[in-house]
Amino acid sequence: MKRLALLLVLVLLLGACAGSGSNSEDAAATTELALNRSAMGSIASVGEVDWYHYRVVEANSILRVNCSGKDMRPEVDLLVTLYEEDPDGNKIRLYADHAMEDSQLPADISIYLYIDRPKDIYIAVRDLTDDDASGQPYYLSIDFETPAEGNESFAQATPIEVDDPNTCQIDHIGAIGDLDCFLFDTPSSGIYAVKVDFSPFAGGTDVNLGVELYDADGVRVESLTGAQNNSLQMLPYLDAGRHYVLVKDQGHDDFDTASYYNICVDSVAGDEAFENDSAATATAMAYESSTRTFSASGSVAYTGDEDWYALPLSGLSTSGLKVLNVRFDDAAGDPIVFNYQLALQ
Repeated sequence: MKRLALLLVLVLLLGACAGSGSNSEDAAATTELALNRSAMGSIASVGEVDWYHYRVVEANSILRVNCSGKDMRPEVDLLVTLYEEDPDGNKIRLYADHAMEDSQLPADISIYLYIDRPKDIYIAVRDLTDDDASGQPYYLSIDFETPAEGNESFAQATPIEVDDPNTCQIDHIGAIGDLDCFLFDTPSSGIYAVKVDFSPFAGGTDVNLGVELYDADGVRVESLTGAQNNSLQMLPYLDAGRHYVLVKDQGHDDFDTASYYNICVDSVAGDEAFENDSAATATAMAYESSTRTFSASGSVAYTGDEDWYALPLSGLSTSGLKVLNVRFDDAAGDPIVFNYQLALQ
């Protein structure tokens, strides 16, 4: 009888131990996520699984989950798995993706999930094979595609007034393939600055802005990308009339509603705009007889600006010329416009 009682106790103990075992599909402790905010974590111990939760109430929407790192040669190959909770409280795996194995570059994982109805979404972050650990941090964020804003074509372009800061526009790339179109009218021919200042999300962004300028006939005048700079400025010489600006994600494969840009258009003063841009319209260099020197000064003030000069040598005896001085400096701190001075003898 004592042996039977002892066996019953052992069975109960074993059952209790089995029931308390960890399950990779169960979130023992979860971190609540918020839109457009980055959560930081790390896989600090072998086999660690970090759980996150977000209650989605936006039906018929596209949820983006991004998990990225900042360290070169990451020590953990991150695996990100998305689950939804069914009515019985079970977690059903929906989608998973992982960083490139043994990569030399920081992790950058984006998962896009269609949300058909309000639901609880759980996100698990772990090492791909559960056999590595590191204190290197990762950053997890969530975002939603936004509906079309109505300025996806030149016909729907949002107007901007030249030299009017009140009409500068603030926008973002709200969906994959989102195109933002703007228009402005130049009252006269001259130099104009089209400036786009990008403010990327503090937790990082995959959006790489591309900016394109078109004339009224739809011919592209100039284009820039923000791969190396968050401040993009075009300085074209434009004829009077209507012009369009197109802003997009350069790869057409990312969006970020937490990364905004500001676009403005201003006129720029120029001393010799489009006056001596060819040999046929070259400016004669000034000659100083006492020093037998030619001199000129000007500025490279706009995209494609060329300044041509002619040397009036008629009546002068010379066996050759030598350069005495060439100097460039920025115009009143403007990193785009350059003044210069030339001296020849």
